[in-house]
Amino acid sequence: MNFRSFIFSMIFPVFNLLAADNLPERCSDKRGGVALSPYITSQYRGESFANASEVFNNFCQFFCGPMYSGKTSKLIKNYLFLKRIDYVTIIITVANDKKSGVKMVASRDLNLPLQILNAEVEFDRSTNMLEVLNSFLNKYESKVAFLIDEAQFLTEKQAEDVCHAAKNLNFSINLFGLDYDFRRIVFEGTKVFLDSGIFKKQQMYSTCDRCGGKAVYTMRIDQEGKGVFEGEVKQIGDNYKAVCDECFSYFYTLSI
Repeated sequence: MNFRSFIFSMIFPVFNLLAADNLPERCSDKRGGVALSPYITSQYRGESFANASEVFNNFCQFFCGPMYSGKTSKLIKNYLFLKRIDYVTIIITVANDKKSGVKMVASRDLNLPLQILNAEVEFDRSTNMLEVLNSFLNKYESKVAFLIDEAQFLTEKQAEDVCHAAKNLNFSINLFGLDYDFRRIVFEGTKVFLDSGIFKKQQMYSTCDRCGGKAVYTMRIDQEGKGVFEGEVKQIGDNYKAVCDECFSYFYTLSI
């Protein structure tokens, strides 16, 4: 290393630290109680949050995949971790989740030490998500984390409100939900989250029920085990299979 390179390597980090004093308030603050490095945030000095979303998306993640891919197991593990580091952790789930009962989330993973958690809030299509999130943020000053189960069932407006809150307020949020419905169509809420650029997508997979390959879709089945490709989108139960792309097409062809 020559003398000029040595001097530059010594003073460059100092310039970045000094630049951090001019950061917009949103970038210089804490997210979920974790201080962001001035060296990192200084790269986005003068830019909007939308342009710097990659700085914060470790705190805003969307765990999505087919059924039986371990999404709720991941929620429970995240909950246990956040509680261990003294976060106020709020679980929100869809109303009338019949797989576990009222205001509860449950995992099918028998290897977890804890398989059922109580949810503080249930949502339906009429729930004002901004009011829900603000009610907890006003109650707790810092280190608040939200875990939203079955996030695919949020409406477009509700999902946009969650994105708005995640973009402008000071908290951590993880979403857990399906990406595609049983017809292989992206859910309304899921599409908003994936298109927002705010939430980092964490793709999860299951095992294909037919061939043992990597399952990416959830297929609804009838009592005879045949594929169902018409009907109400929201139908919570155990009459589903996780299938790969090839096997989904196979079952669909049989139904024609």
